Amino acid sequence: GFKKRRRQNSRRKIGHRQLLTTVRISEILLGGAKPTKTASVKAPKKVKAEAATEVQAEAAPKKEPKAKAAETAAVPLFKAPKGEPDDLTVIKGIGPVAAKDLNEQGIITFAQLAKLTDKDVAKIDEHMSFSADQIKDWREQAKELAAK
Repeated sequence: GFKKRRRQNSRRKIGHRQLLTTVRISEILLGGAKPTKTASVKAPKKVKAEAATEVQAEAAPKKEPKAKAAETAAVPLFKAPKGEPDDLTVIKGIGPVAAKDLNEQGIITFAQLAKLTDKDVAKIDEHMSFSADQIKDWREQAKELAAK
């Protein structure tokens, strides 16, 4: 016959729920770098927390890529050409965030993306959060768009 069983996770669903506080790290400042204007509201906390975040970055391997990205962002990988930047979001797979990251690294036109060598692709792959396959796909699309 049928036996009514007690729900095992009812405590989680109905009972006491712990309030969760999330802390957003807007940027990691290295070597006494000045915070950007967007993060200046939270900047006083960041300067004190800077030493703590560096210790955490060494302890937690997940945070290391962010620290590396912050270092490389200071020195762009490529020289941006003069003139109007293209809207990189037209390329499938590049959203507003990816386009901003590429622009910060000096890639602002389809022609630049199309001319990337395999060595450049490897460099971007190493320093940014994009895979080599993604970049090669973008390069093909950029070649078509640059031809227009």
